[in-house]
Amino acid sequence: DVEIITKVHAASLQFRSLVNSTEWSQHLAVAKSAANEFNAVQIKENADHLRLKVAMILRRVGLWWRLALMISLILELSPACVAQTYAEGVFHAPNPLDEESNKVVARYYEFEKYIEGLELHGVWDMKPFFDGNALRVVLPSLPGGPAIGETTDAMIKWQILNPKQSREGCELWLKAQFPKYAGANSQ
Repeated sequence: DVEIITKVHAASLQFRSLVNSTEWSQHLAVAKSAANEFNAVQIKENADHLRLKVAMILRRVGLWWRLALMISLILELSPACVAQTYAEGVFHAPNPLDEESNKVVARYYEFEKYIEGLELHGVWDMKPFFDGNALRVVLPSLPGGPAIGETTDAMIKWQILNPKQSREGCELWLKAQFPKYAGANSQ
């Protein structure tokens, strides 16, 4: 199906960009070093930002995320390595690959394990705690149209960053985040 192929291709390009980003490199550096070398608040902010980026890619590509990640890896390998990779398996680092190709495969393998560790499976099916009608009950002064969509997008991102929170926690966050819409008389 053309739509799936388009989503997988777009996700593969986004994964490739992310795997090669300074953000990912910094995340690895923090993860591999003593935590006291870095500011704890900055570590959490960077981790949340990376988690959100990955989650948004997964939401767009859905169950096809591993295929997108494999395609991203294949795009980085030389043509000779691609043939070997197809024969051996994408996340298997066979000995015949040159040292640089082995590093690329290892980087993608580490990124795949990172994604699995985020426990985002099913994020592509995540529904917001409040639909448009329920959102207008929580935020009575919320205007219709684009404001509902923007608020729903913000709510989904909050849910991704706060996976253990409840609907009630989300309601409190919404009222704190959008106070001008929380009061029945504010406009």
